[in-house]
Amino acid sequence: MTKNIGHPFVVAGLFLMVFAALVMLDALTSLAWAEALFGLLFATLGWLLRRRGLSSISVRWTWTRFLMVAVPSLPLLYVAGYFILMDRSRPTDPVCERHFQSSLRGVHYSRGWGHWRHYPDVTLFNIVFQPADRFYFKWFPRSDADIERLRALGYYQ
Repeated sequence: MTKNIGHPFVVAGLFLMVFAALVMLDALTSLAWAEALFGLLFATLGWLLRRRGLSSISVRWTWTRFLMVAVPSLPLLYVAGYFILMDRSRPTDPVCERHFQSSLRGVHYSRGWGHWRHYPDVTLFNIVFQPADRFYFKWFPRSDADIERLRALGYYQ
């Protein structure tokens, strides 16, 4: 068994574990349990990828295959992740420093200053998917009925 830190699965696994740590830290500070579950999933996937990379032998051929698959699939995974993970019907809290048009599915409503509000908390996924959010709402703006529903909750004042 070779322990090669330059193996693509080891690199991808370590990257996923670091990203998972950031997601879980963000989830614990905002008590967003759905985000914590996604972080745990990323950590497990990273650990399994890293272990697989430690058992492989041919580093050069594996890097070639990895790049041929990873580079074209990353934009597809980003777009698919946006549509699977983000709820485009619920924007985040309008009084936050950054306001996002969609929120992570399963995140509870914002606590605000000691009371519950009708807005989901901002998570790390809002920042990751901010470019997709801007693109989506530029080309597919909200309908008048959606705007009125959100206006009743305090948006668009």
